[in-house]
Amino acid sequence: MRVRVLGQLDTGSSMQILRNGAPSDEAYGSELGASLNIDPRFGEHRIQLEIRRRRRRRRVAHSFIGLVLLVVIGVGVLELPVFAVEHVRITGAYHTSRAQILDAAGVAGHPAMAFLSTSRIERSIGSLPWVASALVVRRWPSTLDIRIVERAAVGRVRLPNGSWVEVDEHGRVLGASPINSSIIPIVASGEIGRPGSVASGMILAGARLAGEVPQALESIASEISVAADGAASLVLADHIEVVFGSVTQLSAKFAAAISVLDALRHGPAGASPVVIDVTAPSAPTVAVS
Repeated sequence: MRVRVLGQLDTGSSMQILRNGAPSDEAYGSELGASLNIDPRFGEHRIQLEIRRRRRRRRVAHSFIGLVLLVVIGVGVLELPVFAVEHVRITGAYHTSRAQILDAAGVAGHPAMAFLSTSRIERSIGSLPWVASALVVRRWPSTLDIRIVERAAVGRVRLPNGSWVEVDEHGRVLGASPINSSIIPIVASGEIGRPGSVASGMILAGARLAGEVPQALESIASEISVAADGAASLVLADHIEVVFGSVTQLSAKFAAAISVLDALRHGPAGASPVVIDVTAPSAPTVAVS
């Protein structure tokens, strides 16, 4: 125990016992008053202010220490195995394998749930060829929920080696196309890269046209072709060709084509259209053999 003596050591001296090396508030006030040599009539208020400041500083220090301890304990708890990624639930993936998604997510090592960057995982999974978007949600204590929205293949392009690859409406290369695929072939010039890349040249125009084909024509659409100048056409069943010109105003052009087809279907027997030109959708023309 530490002893601090105030004044001289005689029989009338006062002695204060210190706890943990710090004087009590009363002792601190008495010593402060003596050191400041303040008139007792005016010094009491100032002494009380100093005591309150001292207590406030002490409370702040204790609060800070407590907060630091809570953070340290919290981090330690969150790193316990019970809060590590143990289960990954994936929905919406039909063309992307579970292994591809887990590899892109980077969760093979069972990382701590609290320190995962869900936005980073979403971007990484979103770079996979078929993935349009990904949403990653934590399910405490140890499950990661990954919801996938995949792209839709609208056309397929033949490679120089004779194989086919599928593309979406933006020309993104999705992957190999099965031999018996019912997706519309696109005949156009341009470059095709590896899955996940975007095609170039007239393939982009063909992909855009393929992405706008209405449901009424999907079952009878057999091929899309795009010339070097960007003029696109759609070949339907029974050798009916619809000429679009540029791939602009596609909604209006398809509406005009469907209107003409309906009129011809209910027209005189034997009428066999060869070419329906909807380059000007407000004034379509028909060439009949």
